[in-house]
Amino acid sequence: MGWFTTDPTEPGAAYEQQILADPSIPGPDGLEIVSAGPNLGLRPGLRRMKAGTRIDIPTLWRAVLRRPLNAQEGPIVSILPPRGVTPSDAEPQLAAADVHAPTMVAGPGALDCLFSPGTSSASLVEFSVAALGALGGRANTGEWQWTVRGSGLLPS
Repeated sequence: MGWFTTDPTEPGAAYEQQILADPSIPGPDGLEIVSAGPNLGLRPGLRRMKAGTRIDIPTLWRAVLRRPLNAQEGPIVSILPPRGVTPSDAEPQLAAADVHAPTMVAGPGALDCLFSPGTSSASLVEFSVAALGALGGRANTGEWQWTVRGSGLLPS
């Protein structure tokens, strides 16, 4: 778990090391990016603990960087809508903001954005931030929170 404003290096490295590490071993579901809550001057450990128990997450737009389904396909960024919003509602907003992925497929729980094999982790993080910003997902803090989500903790 961590926070960033514009530099995708830290979440990109976490994605590569923890999500893509070994495709033959089941691992975490993905790396979630969401607008950060307010930093009330908490020490890093306390801030991390508070961020890990946020109850507002289901009410926010989120992006999840997932591993490719197989060796021939590229990575997936799933855009998860807030509770009560359908994933397809994101498509016109993203198009209006000129935020595009090679392929976008709206499913029951997420808008899956499919990328080409070899797409860099930094590009995936930058796309996620642009998409969330286009959807009004940026917090007043100007920060983004990233969290590696364990298996079974995210919608499929």
